[in-house]
Amino acid sequence: MVVFTTIFQRLGGFHLIIAQDKEEAAYLNTDLQNLLGKEDFPIFPSSFKKPYQYEEVDNANVLLRSEILSRVLEGQEKDEIIITYPEALYEKVINKRSLKENTFQAKVGEQVDMEFVAELLHSYDFERTDFVYEPGQFAIRGGILDVFSFSNEHPYRLELFGKEIESIRTFDPESQLSIASVDQLSLIPNTQTKLLQEVRQSFLASYLRRQTFGSKITN
Repeated sequence: MVVFTTIFQRLGGFHLIIAQDKEEAAYLNTDLQNLLGKEDFPIFPSSFKKPYQYEEVDNANVLLRSEILSRVLEGQEKDEIIITYPEALYEKVINKRSLKENTFQAKVGEQVDMEFVAELLHSYDFERTDFVYEPGQFAIRGGILDVFSFSNEHPYRLELFGKEIESIRTFDPESQLSIASVDQLSLIPNTQTKLLQEVRQSFLASYLRRQTFGSKITN
């Protein structure tokens, strides 16, 4: 691991680390945090609570998978390390085309129609609630739209003046306090729903960049 972190610090690049299992992936995450001084590294997990048991889905893992797919698709980070393990790679993911077609993006200053956004979120199978507390929910109160996308660990709050987006913030669903202001957001539906089951592909084959460094590291 020390050799790997030295290479990453010198060369950068996009790296995929394949651990033996979920537990080892967590250990590698901790090692990388200690060696590189970064808060966290994304672990691309399996969607299911037990390996190859497809009946019980872990919603937190579905959120992580969707968030990483969106992140890789948008290419937000030039230098990146993603950790995963065989069970997670075995599970197919939504193809790039479907993900792009089912991604709604909005920026501060843009004009949006609240009714259109509500209809879009319904088509994404989002649930309208009084308050959002988990991914796949949205709430509308006057000119304020709260929405919990599957592409971010915190919900978004959009404040509109007429049809113009005045501000976008992430917030804590429990305290309702703002976390950070952002210039734009991406909304994607649950990538595990039947809505997005048309064509499934391998994460390795469809999402990884051409210049990706793959490593199988064991402690």
